[in-house]
This record gives sequence, structure tokens and C-alpha cells, in this order.
Amino acid sequence: MGRVRRLWTAGVDGAIYAEPLVAGGSVIVATENDSLYAFNATSGRLRWRKHLGTPVPGGDLPCGDIDPSGITGTPVVDSSAGVVYAVTFQRFAHRLVALELANGRVRWQRQLDPPGADPRTHQQRAALALSRGRVYVAYGGLFGDCGDYHGWVLGAPASGPHGRVLFYKVPTAREGAIWAPSGPAVDGAGSLYVATGNGSSTTSFDFGDAVIRLTPTLRETGFFAPANAPQLSAADLDLGSTGPVLLPGSRAFIIGKTGVGYLLSTKRLGGIGHPLASRS
Repeated sequence: MGRVRRLWTAGVDGAIYAEPLVAGGSVIVATENDSLYAFNATSGRLRWRKHLGTPVPGGDLPCGDIDPSGITGTPVVDSSAGVVYAVTFQRFAHRLVALELANGRVRWQRQLDPPGADPRTHQQRAALALSRGRVYVAYGGLFGDCGDYHGWVLGAPASGPHGRVLFYKVPTAREGAIWAPSGPAVDGAGSLYVATGNGSSTTSFDFGDAVIRLTPTLRETGFFAPANAPQLSAADLDLGSTGPVLLPGSRAFIIGKTGVGYLLSTKRLGGIGHPLASRS
């Protein structure tokens, strides 16, 4: 490989927590000011910018370390349909927005918060996923673990602002966030794999610090957790600080804050304490 050199730079209107995406010859950038940009991938020339709302000041939230909070999770692009999907945060609601990839025009938007949950204590940090006509959006809590929050995955129709939203709630008494920036991993059958952070139980397994397999309709069909998952929760050593990676041969890999990596079978994740292999 030759020498790496900078081709271009461009300014934006806020902090960038989401991963930039390359699609249709553009680099798509999302900011915490609730703005999306499309830059020419070769020249850096601005193709379009869309400001989608007013982000939430950090002082208006019970805890957290992002100020303001706007678009935090990485958007997802449907290149065949020419659509970018992003989740904004405005006072106080998360909204799923579909925009034209070519020009930034908003096609539609809808509120997309976990049912019955307080948007002020739920953060949309994980990357969005697109599969089988649905946009999957995961939620966790804020830095500081304040309030009554849970891990969630919501599945909204990608075709428009109407239609049934599917959801899965991590069955912890509290916490169990799905906050890894990589978001859900999706296999060829449409199954989703997500990793959770600390649960509220420090004595028994509660689906915190686990890898969970979900059907396209968000029904849980298997899980893996280290044998010491409750102790991980007690020590704030989230397994779900990274997302699971799908590998060839029906395998998956996960590694959390402890630095212990686990090789799993996607056909039988292993339940409590039974990975295919582990190594620190």
C-alpha cells in the first residue's frame, strides 16, 4: 500500500458520533446537531445538507455525556431504493427519518420510541440495521445509568411512516442496554444478534451481559452469557460494549470490557457459560 494522504476536509455543524457512510458516490455524515450531510466522496464538495430538528441540550437530560444529543446512532442506507434512514433526538422524542440519498429531501418521518418508555432516559447509540423491509433500531441508557431504562430493539417498516412497529425488550428488571455502536448483526436468514450491557441483577442471570438472537419479528430464540455475567454487571464490565461479529461457518465472535473473547455457534449460542471457545 502506498502512502496515505489526506484528500479533503469538510466542516460540519456538530459533533460526530455516528460512523460516516459511503454510498452512491457520497460520504454521508450525521451530527449531534440533528443534521445530515452528503459530501462528494472524491472531492469533498457538499452535495446536500439537511437540518432535521433541534437537538436536546445535555442539561435537559437526567444524566449523559453528549451535549447536545441529536443523531448519535449510525444511519443506514438502502442503496437500491436510494434512501438514507436516521434517528434524530428532539425534545423529547426519537424520530426515524427517511431521506432521499440523491438530494436529502425528507420522504417521511415517524416517532419511534420504545412503548411506555421515557425518551429522556433512553439513548439511541447503536447503528441502525436494514433487513427484509424493516429498519431495526436499538436503544440503551445514558452515560451514568440514570432512570428506569432497558435495552430495546424496534423494527419499523422501511416503506413509510405507517404500519406496525415490532419490538423486543430485554427482560431485565432494569438496564440491559443495547448500546454497542456497531448495532445489530444480521445473518442471511434475517436473524438479528445483539449484545447487552450490565443488567440490574448482581446475583443471578437476567439477560444482562449477553448475546441474544432474535427472529426478524423480534422473538428471542437463543442466547449466550458468560458464567460470571452477574459479576460482570456488578463491576460494570459490559459484554455488550461491542457488538457481535458474524463469521463464516455459522460462527459469531464477541469481546467485552474484560478482554475475554468468545467464539459462538449461531445455531446454538450456548446459553449460560457454554461458548465454543474463549480466550483472553
